Amino acid sequence: MVELNLASPDSPLFTNLLWDYFTKSGNDDRIWSGNLLHRRMKEIVLAQIQANPRLLTQILAETENKPWEFLAFEIISKLGELGNFFVPHLATAFFSDDKNLKHSAGWALAYLRTPAAWKMLLDAATGDDVKLRDRTLWMLENHQPIPEAIPVIEKMLEVRCLPLHTLCSLTQMMARITPRTAELRTQLQELTSRIVKSAQTLPVSERHWCFEALAWIGPEAIEAVPLCVATIEEMALSLIAAEPNQGHQDRRDRYEVSKAIKALGRLGSGAAASVPTLKRLLTGDELLFRLYSHDVIKALTRMGEPGITGLIEVLEECQGDWKEGYHWFEVDEEFKKIGPSVIPKLCVAKDCPAVRERLLEAAYLFGPEAAEAIPALQKLLSHNDPEVRAKACAALGRIGPAASGTAANLHVLAEDTVLEVRAAAIAALGKIGRPGLTALKQLFTASLAGDRMTQRWIVAALKPFQSMKSVSLSLSLFADSPDVSLRFLSGNSLD
Repeated sequence: MVELNLASPDSPLFTNLLWDYFTKSGNDDRIWSGNLLHRRMKEIVLAQIQANPRLLTQILAETENKPWEFLAFEIISKLGELGNFFVPHLATAFFSDDKNLKHSAGWALAYLRTPAAWKMLLDAATGDDVKLRDRTLWMLENHQPIPEAIPVIEKMLEVRCLPLHTLCSLTQMMARITPRTAELRTQLQELTSRIVKSAQTLPVSERHWCFEALAWIGPEAIEAVPLCVATIEEMALSLIAAEPNQGHQDRRDRYEVSKAIKALGRLGSGAAASVPTLKRLLTGDELLFRLYSHDVIKALTRMGEPGITGLIEVLEECQGDWKEGYHWFEVDEEFKKIGPSVIPKLCVAKDCPAVRERLLEAAYLFGPEAAEAIPALQKLLSHNDPEVRAKACAALGRIGPAASGTAANLHVLAEDTVLEVRAAAIAALGKIGRPGLTALKQLFTASLAGDRMTQRWIVAALKPFQSMKSVSLSLSLFADSPDVSLRFLSGNSLD
């Protein structure tokens, strides 16, 4: 047996203790410690094989030592052309009866991306063994084909009566080819037509193969929009209409619908016709929202203008119902990816809690780029909810000097009855330029006989103006203050 030298200061003790824990602990603990042990051992093996490549040959020679063999396959997959030396061994494992070994070897061959490795896989994909053919295609569809493989794939696609899953696997490989030439786009459009025609003859519960392929095709698969919409309508919306809020859908149903939604998102603006259907998944039923909100939000934002408008309309409809209690953090994340262009759309939307929160989050996130939000934020400074007022102050402060016209409003809020609002308003005044400084000076004078907390906020807000003589003199008044925080802040501001 090959003996691996676990020669690092902590690894022998760590590994032995963890193995002991793995064999004596409960099931949940075993899963955790087993995974950690596997990762640690793999790190050690990888490091030693990099130092001594011959060790890999020794490991492969011991066919009964399966754990090391799986690790060896993973290493081989990263060797590039050098991995061709191990292709015969991988072939033996790939055509063996051991399913796990077959799987690991197949992935290693696919990742090698060498002509020899891919020829073997393509031969298996075109052979008479149906199970081996399907498994091989499933492995290959997750990789961009090497140039030598493209003619073989095109020849396989010439067969007009392919099973749907075979057609979709081959299409997915074609869709991964880059760059997309005009000829390739035409091919993908033709393949979309074949997939749609074939899928329409099958029950909706057996169409997930086609949605994965359509998602990879992307904008060239516009013809498939009605198929995706019909699947969502039949598998989700119609059933919910019959039994609202009943957990009726099994895992397969949810999988099919989720794949259809993702495919629509990948089609981009060409899938705008599906926006009303996707909106219903977010507004019609709580169960649908819980199941599909993640996929729908991503799909809508990928559709550009129509999808974003549809998503904002969903937010507008949330007032007063169960969805108002949800934290729409996923919408915030998607708006972050879109950029400041979402600000104008939020500003003209109906004022409701869901829209308002998205506007405040986006304005704070984009800062100076969110200047178009200033009028809307200025209105929110007089909102009856103190949290909204505080967030509006913070957003205006992030926008900076462009928000100097709100200095008077912020000055008023600096004397708000709510502590958080006062703090946010004073901090914002220190970030909007000269008008803010004027207000801070007035607040500074009034605070000399006021509470220490307000004094601290004002001193901190004056820091951007510390180079000005008048501000420097004002801050020096607190240099000998009995309040330690004030002394620190005034001294820090003068540094």
